[in-house]
Amino acid sequence: MTMNSVWDHPTNESEYGPFGEVLRATGPMAEANALRFSTKYQDEETGLVYYGYRYEKDGRWPNRDPIGERGGLNLYGFVGNNPISRIDPLGLDYYGGGGADFREKLDCLCKCGKSNCEKGASLASRALSETQKRFPGSTLHNDKADAWRHCYWSCEMARDLGAKAAKCIGDVHENANTRRGQPPEERKMDDHNNSVGRDLAAQSGNCGDLCQKALDDGKLKVLK
Repeated sequence: MTMNSVWDHPTNESEYGPFGEVLRATGPMAEANALRFSTKYQDEETGLVYYGYRYEKDGRWPNRDPIGERGGLNLYGFVGNNPISRIDPLGLDYYGGGGADFREKLDCLCKCGKSNCEKGASLASRALSETQKRFPGSTLHNDKADAWRHCYWSCEMARDLGAKAAKCIGDVHENANTRRGQPPEERKMDDHNNSVGRDLAAQSGNCGDLCQKALDDGKLKVLK
């Protein structure tokens, strides 16, 4: 990494190992520059790199994961031991390397709130599990199972987080699918079924049964 002055003269040039250890630092501002590995602030005396919620040093968080075992069995691990392909902007969760979509999680964090996004992700996992039980053998793509899953997920989110937060999280997710090339007709299907689920949340009864009735009555949109 090279830093230049306003006159475009190099003031600091640093090389790092994969976990942020300084291999070489040269230039008149090498020691004074505090923004180092992955653009984070590094304390000169301790070598700790500040990520916002935790400090990192030599590829390890010295303090436990704030979310405990929900983040994995290794409470002190850094980006799943893969700093080349993954990033952790805040010291809370890593993205990339075949894991979760960073843009979607960042959008959700900024637009919908951290606690809402975490709960929404948990409910999404539950919705997937419930769908697989109710519709065994389904491809979960544009069929009745897919329609029921979106309805159920949105219904559960609306009840736990409120309709506004449920819509925010659902829209962020569908926007991510659109960026990944989801056809417009599939987006319309998902948006419609999410909307039905949010509306059903205001009714009495189990979200799964309410969405099943909506499916049976033809109120959910299906493409195949």
